[in-house]
Amino acid sequence: MNSEDDIALRVVQLDVKELDDSVEEILSTQVNKCFKYDFFGRNILEIVLNPLIQGLNLYYTLWTAKVSVGQAILGVKYVETSGLEASARKIRILTVLRFVQTLLAKHSSKFNNSKFQKLEKLSQFLFLCNWLMFIYRGIFPTIALRILGLKTVYAEKNTQREITFQTLGREILMYAAANSLVHFISFLNVRKVVNRIKGAIFQPPDQTDSCNAKECAICKKLPIYPCISICKCLIFCHYCVQVKLLSEGTFKCFNCSEIVLEAESLPMQSNEIVAEKTD
Repeated sequence: MNSEDDIALRVVQLDVKELDDSVEEILSTQVNKCFKYDFFGRNILEIVLNPLIQGLNLYYTLWTAKVSVGQAILGVKYVETSGLEASARKIRILTVLRFVQTLLAKHSSKFNNSKFQKLEKLSQFLFLCNWLMFIYRGIFPTIALRILGLKTVYAEKNTQREITFQTLGREILMYAAANSLVHFISFLNVRKVVNRIKGAIFQPPDQTDSCNAKECAICKKLPIYPCISICKCLIFCHYCVQVKLLSEGTFKCFNCSEIVLEAESLPMQSNEIVAEKTD
């Protein structure tokens, strides 16, 4: 391998890492956006989802295909130091090591043990030494690859990329469309969409029928302490309305989209519903 290939491979290996990190970051960001409401606690979901997303990404790339997303894009792969194709066992060990390394890096601040801090400083020193050797020789950008004896080479010799304007424009358009779709889904209120479709197909309910309603429009149960929104279209539980106001800040009626600023209690109707529920 000549010096030009060595220099190119140094840059390619750095680009591979940036691409892999960007893919994991995009997946984590878009999935976390889908959990808009903090009902279970966003911090708990982030701790659980981010490692799960990274594990799935590593499983469907390195574990099964032996190449990551960045390697597939840039046309490189892992091989043994002898030049043979990398074995599946070493690739799987590398996948597990990358996953464990990321977990320790994200949660290292939670460990206050002095031994763990010493190990962390030692790992940083070894990483620095390995990084200097990588800059000098152009192989083994990480300690795990050096231990396993895996180096990066081009998948095909003297490959010429045929990237046209149409291909690049199509890729950018598909990425923008997928990103916009996932961003739109995070703000989608399924119940509101269903009610809008019902309202467009069927005749909207009369406002005078709200006093005859006996089920909450949110939980579909008989409310012990019923409330009616200002629009007088539906009946709600006092607890359901308060939860909506606390979680979303504003709460609109499902039928007429009027903002519910306050709730009017119905003490006379609540006694009738309680009597029916006890019967």
